[in-house]
Amino acid sequence: MPFLRTQAQRAHVPVSALVAMAVLHEQEHCIRAPDDREKPAVDEQRRLALKVGNARLLENVTRLYGDLDRSGHWKS
Repeated sequence: MPFLRTQAQRAHVPVSALVAMAVLHEQEHCIRAPDDREKPAVDEQRRLALKVGNARLLENVTRLYGDLDRSGHWKS
């Protein structure tokens, strides 16, 4: 939890928003897209940020996952 608190402070968003994003991210990895691609989970996080209308939350997701390639894997 300290990591999320630090990230929330840096992004100027509520800790609860980042906790929701982390839960959503893990849900996507474990249930809907159980593979090693990050893209499905990140896409869901972006949709949630847009849905709640939080530009800072969207910026944070974009910044955290900016090093993904087109297939949704981390760039080497």
